[in-house]
Amino acid sequence: MTDEQIKQLKREKLIMQKYFQMIIDIGFDYDGYNDSENLKKLIDELVTYAVYGRDIDDTKTMYVNDDKEYNILMEEIKVGGDNVKDN
Repeated sequence: MTDEQIKQLKREKLIMQKYFQMIIDIGFDYDGYNDSENLKKLIDELVTYAVYGRDIDDTKTMYVNDDKEYNILMEEIKVGGDNVKDN
């Protein structure tokens, strides 16, 4: 296995870990949802993040700050373009 392959595997593992942590954080306190209709929305949100984690997706906007969009690893995403990978 090359150094580049090892680096890619570590990145993929980190992406999955970040999504899992997000799922835990949201599910821990039900993200403020109290009634059954909102809990259905919460389940949908958790499933979405699980799919992103399974697919090791670093192209989705997870955070927005100062009109800039960032992926799950806090790397800036070009709006309407490919993810900018700093690593």
